[in-house]
Amino acid sequence: MGDSGRRSAAAVLIAGLVACAEPSAPPDPQAAPDDRASSSTDSDATPPADIPEPIVSAVRQDLAQRSGATLDSIRLVSARAMRWNDGSMGCPQPGQSYMQVILDGFQVILEAQGRSYDYRTDTRGGLVLCENPPPNPGGQPRDAS
Repeated sequence: MGDSGRRSAAAVLIAGLVACAEPSAPPDPQAAPDDRASSSTDSDATPPADIPEPIVSAVRQDLAQRSGATLDSIRLVSARAMRWNDGSMGCPQPGQSYMQVILDGFQVILEAQGRSYDYRTDTRGGLVLCENPPPNPGGQPRDAS
């Protein structure tokens, strides 16, 4: 295996390990997911009941670091529980391979500095900013079952 192949294999391994890592505050197992998109227009709003607060907090922190926006200026536009078709969480990158596994997670849309940001997460705290979201979200809204 060449240097490029080893790097790709290492990236896939690291992504898998990150996805398996325990978050600092696990989501509430009693929270029932919902198949409707939950929305908020208040930047200080608490996350919808079906979206664990630590997930929304991690996404906001990531956006603040990336964009330079203050946490107070980041607005939660929508959040919904999703079931992703693979490890790309609906946001595959060219030249990357992903674990072929169904992942439960969330799609969180934030707004900062007049721009919208589409985040995809798993339930354990792994997240990705989907900068060029495909027309198909790569998953389906989760229902309460």
